Amino acid sequence: MAAESPPRRRLTARLVTGPVAHAAAGALDVAAFLLATARARIGRSREGE
Repeated sequence: MAAESPPRRRLTARLVTGPVAHAAAGALDVAAFLLATARARIGRSREGE
């Protein structure tokens, strides 16, 4: 990766800090929320047994 050209590196950095990063962060937030919700439901269903 050291041989990567500077313009490409700048483009990559711009993508990582731009819309791609926001989309990835949003997807992670949604995944974390769904996981927490699923865990809460599983915990409640096990308490009822």
